[in-house]
Amino acid sequence: YSDFIINGNYVGNGGNVALNTVLAGDDAATDRLVVTGDTSGSSTVSVSNIGGDGAKNINGIQVINVGGNSAGTFTLNG
Repeated sequence: YSDFIINGNYVGNGGNVALNTVLAGDDAATDRLVVTGDTSGSSTVSVSNIGGDGAKNINGIQVINVGGNSAGTFTLNG
C-alpha cells in the first residue's frame, strides 16, 4: 500500500482517483491520496477491495488526507 503525495494543491476536474484497500476495521491497510495543500473541484473515488470481508468501523478508513483547505468534492464511484 502506498501514499500518492501531491506536494501542493489538487484541483479536481472530473477525474477519478483509484485506490486499493483492505475492507476491514479503522486501521485497515490502504492506498491514500495525500495533498499537502488545498483541494478544489470535483473527482470520483474508486476503491477496490483487495482483501477483507468488511468490519465495523468507528472512524472509517481514511483514504484521502488534505493538509490545507479541503474545499474539493470527492464522491465514491460505485
